[in-house]
Amino acid sequence: MLPVYDGQPPGYENSLRWFKPWRHDHVFDQDRVRAGEKRTLVVVLMTALMMVVEIAAGLVYGSMALLADGLHMASHAAALGIAFLAYVAARRYATDERFSFGTGKLNSLAGFASAVLLLGFARRRCVGGTMVVRTDL
Repeated sequence: MLPVYDGQPPGYENSLRWFKPWRHDHVFDQDRVRAGEKRTLVVVLMTALMMVVEIAAGLVYGSMALLADGLHMASHAAALGIAFLAYVAARRYATDERFSFGTGKLNSLAGFASAVLLLGFARRRCVGGTMVVRTDL
């Protein structure tokens, strides 16, 4: 009969005892709500509100400029939303042992993802052609 595999390599518990004196956490205040998280949420909400107002006004008044700026604001709201989600994820998983070196890099990864997203929007705008809005409805 084969032993039941619990997901840990043989001798794992012994190695943990051996490394215990050198272990420490990598939380570094990531487990608390910080001022940057609160400010980012305020900016995300303000951006999303202005986006909705601009898109609605563009559709109501047939203004291509307002509609285009509202869609432009959507890309910024998405990028800022990624930053806010990174703050929340970094705080939520700050004490999770699966993140051996802490969750501080989540914010950097979110910044990179936001930049790639905005680059994709810009590429789509430059290469994708023009947008047609019918105002005769």
